[in-house]
Amino acid sequence: MNDSVSRVLAQVVDRMRERVLEDPAVRAFWIEGEVAEDLRRPYRRLDLRFGVQDPDFESLASRVDSLLQSVGLEVTCEKESVDLDGLRVEVRLEGGVSFELWIERMSLVGKRSRCCVLPLIDKTGQFRQVLDIRA
Repeated sequence: MNDSVSRVLAQVVDRMRERVLEDPAVRAFWIEGEVAEDLRRPYRRLDLRFGVQDPDFESLASRVDSLLQSVGLEVTCEKESVDLDGLRVEVRLEGGVSFELWIERMSLVGKRSRCCVLPLIDKTGQFRQVLDIRA
């Protein structure tokens, strides 16, 4: 894995964590992966997830570009609505580094099984209890 890519992905996580703490719409923030190594630094790939209450979902989905730019990321985004998962955003940074950001409805978070999850922020106090994690 390229050290500079790992470093950029780590900066993305750190900056997003700070921004999520300030944003009342985002109720949970986590990293998801197929294997446990996907959750640890140095990151080989990055799959970030936001959990959002249903009434706030459309609002956050419409401003995801500005949210990413507010943390200092010059990005190009490709968005795709996904039925049960919400919104999938393929984010490409200026230097060619890319990662995925998913915006999920909190009411549906527990309805999908997941391999590996690392919760970073839980404003609900119940996030771990809602998850269906199957290794």
